[in-house]
Amino acid sequence: MIFLVALAAGLSHGLQGGAADYFRNAYLYFVSQRSRGDFDSSAALRSDYEALTWLENPWPKFLLASYLSFTRQQEMISLPLKRFRENVDRIFHDQIPEWLAAQYRNAARPAFKFWSVLMTNSRMLLLFAALVVDRISWFFWIEITVFNLLLVYLLFREERMCRSLLQNVRQSRQSQLA
Repeated sequence: MIFLVALAAGLSHGLQGGAADYFRNAYLYFVSQRSRGDFDSSAALRSDYEALTWLENPWPKFLLASYLSFTRQQEMISLPLKRFRENVDRIFHDQIPEWLAAQYRNAARPAFKFWSVLMTNSRMLLLFAALVVDRISWFFWIEITVFNLLLVYLLFREERMCRSLLQNVRQSRQSQLA
């Protein structure tokens, strides 16, 4: 039984960590005017992957295949953020306007304290505490329940944020065309 609980906790941890990394990179991309390399899309990675051959570049192609798979998983976790990014890139051509960067910063920053709970430091503290009290199974159960509930909350919050910001982007685009 503990093996199944540990497996579920490990899978949960992977989803939670991937989502936290994805939203951290999105924040840097939209707020800090970073390049595509800091917030890759699976579509761009796919073209890089197809440009490599197994015969000439087996190791880089393998690594890129792994990263492409990881990026696809991150995008599937948050389709609204993926769509938001695609729309922004299509409309603004990788140059995020300052007004949008400010709106994204103001909308996303309050959630960072919650996203940070899904990062490594808080997990290590929790694992340490579980080891000290000799209740490692508590760590697994908290990973499966509390952290997954937090992830679901954050995903719903991010979906609302992306929807609202996308509406602002579309309104701005319409006013520019008028």
